[in-house]
Amino acid sequence: MDTRKVQITGGASYMITLPKEWIQSLNIKKNDTLGLVIQPDKTLTITPYTTTEHTQKTKKLDADTITNPAYLYRYLIGSYIAGYNNIEIKSQKKLTPPIKNAIRTFTRTAIGQEIVEETENRILIKDLLNPKEMPVENTLKRFYLIVKGMHEDAINSLGTYDKQLSEDVIKQENETNRLHWLIARHLNLIMNDTTLATTMNTTTWTANSYYRVSMNLEHIGDHAVIIAKNNVEIKEKKIDEKTLTDIKNASKQAITILNESMESLFKKDINTAQKNMDLMEKLQTQCQQIHTRLQHQKNPTTVQLSYITTSIERTGEFSKNISEQMIDYLV
Repeated sequence: MDTRKVQITGGASYMITLPKEWIQSLNIKKNDTLGLVIQPDKTLTITPYTTTEHTQKTKKLDADTITNPAYLYRYLIGSYIAGYNNIEIKSQKKLTPPIKNAIRTFTRTAIGQEIVEETENRILIKDLLNPKEMPVENTLKRFYLIVKGMHEDAINSLGTYDKQLSEDVIKQENETNRLHWLIARHLNLIMNDTTLATTMNTTTWTANSYYRVSMNLEHIGDHAVIIAKNNVEIKEKKIDEKTLTDIKNASKQAITILNESMESLFKKDINTAQKNMDLMEKLQTQCQQIHTRLQHQKNPTTVQLSYITTSIERTGEFSKNISEQMIDYLV
């Protein structure tokens, strides 16, 4: 670690000298403006960058090397999450229709990504979303409401034979992916740019905590989809009233855990998070009783109902994880 002694000039101003090697490597001149960022731990970051222009990064992908459209799509998602502002896909020959289709699927899926230049052998994608205009907490609130609604719709379609409602839940999986990728992207942007973190009134610790919550919300959405898919398989097969009632009661308990966990996050309430941890034990008992009853039934819906019950329990577990993460964050 390089150290400097604090000097006082004019009786009021505190000064330190800056490392000559650092100044020369960045070609800093007299009267140039430097940015000062006070970090949450009271350390001070000195940066030559006072705008976000320096963070403009371009990822170049070779379509002659990445010939599989599915692989290219994954590369595009990875580049997006990594925080690249521009993604260039280029080939020595004409881009094939499957490759172009993978690129357009990506731009329709990832938030803020648009094709700004296109020739027969080159496509340039640019990020048009200003992260400051879409705060992570707002995105997380929307994410929570979507997955909560997905779970409730999936359960409501059980026993009502509402195939359309179940299929709507399945379709919403793409939306949950979009939001999770956006939160992951914001985390990487903030980790690579302290000025952005300050502008967005957040910290890398907060962004990382919200990303961990987002991972659990994505899993909850995945299990809502599993419930909906099993509902479709059940079709109009009869479910006995006792089992149906118990499954819906277990679902309500899982959603209660989710609601309490998210409330502890938004209100920064560690006591709510602590109390919420105890709710999982009741849900586990409810789900175990359902599984035991299903094992003794000779019913064509037994397998599907067992999967649904497991997904309800997993929903509660991922919701409980959010409370645990909030305790870590707020302590």
